Amino acid sequence: FYTNTDSVVIGRNQSYFLEVNFPSLKDTVVARRYSGGGTVFHDLGNVNYSLITDKRLFNKQYLAESVARPFKLHVNIRHDLVNNRGEKVSGSAFRILREKALHHGTMLLATDLVKLHFMLQSPAKPTDKVPVPSVRSSVANLGIKPCDFIEKVIEEVFPNGDYCLVDIPDNLMDVNLDFISSDEYVKLSGPAHSFTYNGQIFKLKDGKLFNESEGGVPCSCVPLSR
Repeated sequence: FYTNTDSVVIGRNQSYFLEVNFPSLKDTVVARRYSGGGTVFHDLGNVNYSLITDKRLFNKQYLAESVARPFKLHVNIRHDLVNNRGEKVSGSAFRILREKALHHGTMLLATDLVKLHFMLQSPAKPTDKVPVPSVRSSVANLGIKPCDFIEKVIEEVFPNGDYCLVDIPDNLMDVNLDFISSDEYVKLSGPAHSFTYNGQIFKLKDGKLFNESEGGVPCSCVPLSR
């Protein structure tokens, strides 16, 4: 379980330019995670969770239901967690690596939903197929305290109390954060695609950004983020 200050996290194969309101970021951190799924907004009003299991025991439905069940939530076809009104309170993303499988999500407890919507509205427009677009959904907060959420999930996943809590050292987190929030990884990785912004056409290909409106000259993506 972990929380972040204001940040936007995009999926492994998504477009930074088509998912994020990049001119309005200011002090908001943007990162690209190693798993798939859509773009999410983090603030101190949500709790992020990760469930890691043996690959042989991996079952998306079972893991999602383990988090949904204590709060009488439902799991939809995309393995999102939704309330009785069909509003999304947590998405799900998955990654299988070697012998382990990871399921993680972002549980909205008291998130600033106005800011969430604002930060996830990009001013750029696609000119061709969008790489792994986020599925837009109505969202809602679960409305409970973080400690209550964590306690109930632990009780559900470990009914016999057979667990221990381990803090990850800050220095290990910082090394990884430097990479997943770097310009090169966040903005210039992912599938090739084109988009328009401020009346100009840009193309991302092979880890480089080109301004097609100026004859395809390479350009830096950094000025676009301010």
